Amino acid sequence: MQAARDKYGRKEYVDFSANINPLGPPPGVFRAIKENLGQIVHYPDPAGTELKSLLCKRFNIGPECLILGNGAVELIYLVAHALSPRSALIPVPTFSEYTCALEAVQTKIRLHFLQRSEDFRLKANNLTLREGDILFICNPNNPTGQLLPPETFQQILNFAETRRAFVVVDESFMDFVDIQRQWRAVQYVKKYQNLFILYSLTKFYAIPGLRLGCGIGRPDLIERLYRLKDPWNVNSLALVAGEAGLQDGEFGVHTRKYVASERDFLVNELVKIKGLHIFNGTANFLLLENQNAIYGTALVEKLARLGVLIRDCGNFPGLGEHYFRIAVKDRESNTKLVRALDQVLD
Repeated sequence: MQAARDKYGRKEYVDFSANINPLGPPPGVFRAIKENLGQIVHYPDPAGTELKSLLCKRFNIGPECLILGNGAVELIYLVAHALSPRSALIPVPTFSEYTCALEAVQTKIRLHFLQRSEDFRLKANNLTLREGDILFICNPNNPTGQLLPPETFQQILNFAETRRAFVVVDESFMDFVDIQRQWRAVQYVKKYQNLFILYSLTKFYAIPGLRLGCGIGRPDLIERLYRLKDPWNVNSLALVAGEAGLQDGEFGVHTRKYVASERDFLVNELVKIKGLHIFNGTANFLLLENQNAIYGTALVEKLARLGVLIRDCGNFPGLGEHYFRIAVKDRESNTKLVRALDQVLD
């Protein structure tokens, strides 16, 4: 946000470039932080005992299968370092930190390009896994919003097992998916030794400034990750914020209903703008393809000067400068985005 202020000269922006819960944190998160401010003079609980207990109850697993992280990103780097795979397969477009983490351990990376004609859906029979590979899957995928069916995921797990390949699935946006369509990869952890699951509390509970996530896997892998991580990787305020968020069940119900309603509003309004194609995903963001004369950085700059920030997807492998991503926000903000796009692209 500060970079935008410096570049475009405005003080206030509506930021559609970051996929954070439009409702903000649950009320209990603010109370928990305020009540525990005095704890910053002490070291945080290195085991995160209370938070781990809540997460284990949510996912129906033992504490030996779970590790806390300074956001899911820390765990992406940790698992890459722990496994140090010779080669990797990454379906793209997707979150760039998978590639960055693997490059840091000198893994040879192969990209599997998802097809525009198939709405960027991942299909098990199109994958070319090799022995020793690691495969990263984002579900629902960022930036496409596509949700992988559980039967397809199990096909991938079976195929990976025959190739002695490892599968990392990132469920950072699964909480935003309608409860009728939600499913969790944790159900496969006991059966498959080649699986690690990433879960973020940052996006859904709107605490990106605190950083909080967890990883789920077999106990032997979790133990290896513990040996590699900083002993105090999650701070005290993040721990209590996570505890407060997880205990507010109504917040989740309200968020999913709100996001679904505002996502529908955006889709219904954006389809009226000539030259835009909307990929109607399942999470709290939308991928758009823009075939107008103004696109890429030119579109980003024109919208920024109107006080609206979007995520240009020109640097996503498999996309390009005709694509951009927007977060689902509140009605007033969403209306401002639609009007700004209509004005710029008219």
